Amino acid sequence: MAILLVNKDLEYSVSDLANRVGTSLPTALREIRRLEQVQFVTVRPAGNMQLVRANQDHQLFAALSEIVLYSFGPAEVLRDLFSELAGVQEAFIYGSWAERYQGVPGVDPGDIDVLLVGDFDRSGAFDLSLRATEIIGKEVAVNNLSAKDWKEAESGFIRTVQSRPLVNLRE
Repeated sequence: MAILLVNKDLEYSVSDLANRVGTSLPTALREIRRLEQVQFVTVRPAGNMQLVRANQDHQLFAALSEIVLYSFGPAEVLRDLFSELAGVQEAFIYGSWAERYQGVPGVDPGDIDVLLVGDFDRSGAFDLSLRATEIIGKEVAVNNLSAKDWKEAESGFIRTVQSRPLVNLRE
């Protein structure tokens, strides 16, 4: 459900959803049928596939989206993934996704910007961003900074990031 609500304008095949959450196709189908019965999702046939999307017209859509976003959304996925990376001292979501998460109105972000601070394996961070992209269904773009650069905040980029909403992934 989190994948569907985070990507409310997209349709997914049941098999794609099953793969993304690491479950069997029969289990995914059973859960989709339950969600369809209460009209939280819409399902349409497309050839030999069933395409599923969140039902934005449901009277509880906004409330359910908010609950899922705070409980199981990108922040939780990213917090779990990047906690595996040794040497990360600080980690944040920044940019438009952080703004929406904190209630600033605007369009649905097309990607999620993550800032990692510390001395860590950059290729490992890139691999984790690809995994996060697959799980969340939105591109996760990672920027890396040393702790010294973050603290001194000499670049315009760092000052801008620090002056805007951040979602702390280390809490």
